[in-house]
Amino acid sequence: MKPVLLALVLTAGSLPADASDTIAVPLQPYRMFPQDWDAWQGRYQLSNGQQMLLHRRGLRMYAEITGRPRAQLVAAAANVFVAVDGKLKMTLTDEGNDRITGAVELRRSAQQRAMAAERVGH
Repeated sequence: MKPVLLALVLTAGSLPADASDTIAVPLQPYRMFPQDWDAWQGRYQLSNGQQMLLHRRGLRMYAEITGRPRAQLVAAAANVFVAVDGKLKMTLTDEGNDRITGAVELRRSAQQRAMAAERVGH
């Protein structure tokens, strides 16, 4: 595991009524070579205690977070990645000495938010 703690942002799904359920996926992804992605691969500890695994298969990049389905990623910049389903965005910073920090933004679907609200209401 990389010795980092990534801040987890916007997890609970308390979005304003006019906010989108998804994060914008770049129409023209940032061009990365496999060796560029290799610097980001690894297991990360998130600020809420969950773990995130970043890996690739061939030319595709993936994020796996405890309790969530695997998400295929596209690069929005050299250090910014967005899930193709628009439910995850992460910004990573390489601080050197194998230390990476950053933030992970997660969105829940309208159905997931409705189910959570129903559980709270009972």
